[in-house]
Amino acid sequence: MNPFSVTPHGCGGEYRGNSFYFTWVKDRFLLVSAEEDNEAYEELIEAFRKVVGYRPFAKYIEPSSGLVTTEWDKIDPEGRYKELEKEGKINLVRLQF
Repeated sequence: MNPFSVTPHGCGGEYRGNSFYFTWVKDRFLLVSAEEDNEAYEELIEAFRKVVGYRPFAKYIEPSSGLVTTEWDKIDPEGRYKELEKEGKINLVRLQF
């Protein structure tokens, strides 16, 4: 974690050479974005899954930045997935949650 990137609802860092940033609101949602979708990213996603206690529901590439992003939504994952479809996320995949 980069201590200079900490905000009230997020933080950035690097894991095994892959830069990432996460945004989180407790008991609501989590977004983890990174430069590369690789083994290190999957390990990071699994670690965050354990921390928040529920599974992510979607993964996609953000058109504006090219970052791979995985989302968790504790309130309404189905509704959020529909929003992501409308937003035109690249390679949007529904994950089992």
